[in-house]
Amino acid sequence: QAEDGIRDCLLSRGLGDVYKRQSLFNSDGGTLTLGYNQSTNNFENKVDPLSGFFNDNNFGNNYLVNPYFYTGSGDDYFMSFNGDDNFGIDTFGKIDSLVNNAGIMPLSFIEQGRTDEWDSMIDVNIKGVLYAIDSVYNHMIERGNGQIINISSVAGKRLIPGSAVYSGTKFAVGAISEGLRIESAGKLQVTCIFPGAFETELGTTIKDTSMLEYLASEAKYVNLAQPAERIAEAILYALKQKPGVAANEIVLRPTAQDF
Repeated sequence: QAEDGIRDCLLSRGLGDVYKRQSLFNSDGGTLTLGYNQSTNNFENKVDPLSGFFNDNNFGNNYLVNPYFYTGSGDDYFMSFNGDDNFGIDTFGKIDSLVNNAGIMPLSFIEQGRTDEWDSMIDVNIKGVLYAIDSVYNHMIERGNGQIINISSVAGKRLIPGSAVYSGTKFAVGAISEGLRIESAGKLQVTCIFPGAFETELGTTIKDTSMLEYLASEAKYVNLAQPAERIAEAILYALKQKPGVAANEIVLRPTAQDF
């Protein structure tokens, strides 16, 4: 818990919206940088309410809503409007914590061959995590401390029909987190959170009609999701760990979820 630090978060879709509402930044005197993908649908409808929320809750100048573009490769993977990938560092001086929350979940059966969706999942769910880590890693290591929280999924521990590629990306997030923990031992607090079924917009990224029909036909997938605030609380729990310890893995499922 830094007294005057940033929690610099890449937030996308439903869980990101809930996380900022649960945030402890204002009460702790910290600052917050939010990254939203300019290329996603309804970008303006996302950013305007975010700014309004912080203004309404007296955050003053302690937050930034910084749009970025997804380019797909290279050092410019996340580029802000002003082309500055150190936006949070340049504005507030340092980054204490990074929450890697961006992700998509276009589930489909392999036989459908939806290769564009596979590429997008690899780009966002794996490369996005890696490039975001890279953007803060040296900054944190040189300072000797920092927190990185990666959001995986229970799909990164077991599969269901149609989740092969998505699960592959989420298994990768777990492996990246463990490698990061080992390589940064003694300096960084690394957490990987594995959420189950919660109320976010991930389901809206499923476009394969056969997959949607399958999910609708299986009773165990219906009316299962719990409020996303529970995951936001897990993120805050990880952020509140004192230096020298870390909650390395957190698995959180609805009690009714048996997969």
